[in-house]
Amino acid sequence: MTGTTEIDLKKLELWCYDAAECLSKFVDADLTASRRATIARYTGKKRAILTIASDLAEGISHLPDEDRSDAQRVLKANHGFGYEYFQQRMLRVIDSILKNGKISSMSQYEKALDFLSDTTNEHDMLVSLSEIVAAYEVKLSKKRKQQ
Repeated sequence: MTGTTEIDLKKLELWCYDAAECLSKFVDADLTASRRATIARYTGKKRAILTIASDLAEGISHLPDEDRSDAQRVLKANHGFGYEYFQQRMLRVIDSILKNGKISSMSQYEKALDFLSDTTNEHDMLVSLSEIVAAYEVKLSKKRKQQ
């Protein structure tokens, strides 16, 4: 799954429903219902569905080993890709930011903030990324003052 075409987007939406189901036994019924409603509300909206999928993948990544493996197996069997697809996608963005030494877009900025919020990530990467984020925030602040 490299690009997200309309067909891929529908597949991704179905993946989200299955991922939410995999997480359902670990959360209360109201949260599960809310997740399903959110997926339905954003059907056909690529960026929103990608964000939802990433959030669900993050939740799956924190499950106990056996449950995480079960979820991965179900998702791969039903859709051809598991939760790690979204983690790899985020890491590619973070690697690009670190390699270039700068953030080029608001989307990259949001992914960097998300990555920084996980304190289990490698300390040196967090420090380097924090410096890049701080520089981007200065740039944003200057831009806002000019408007």
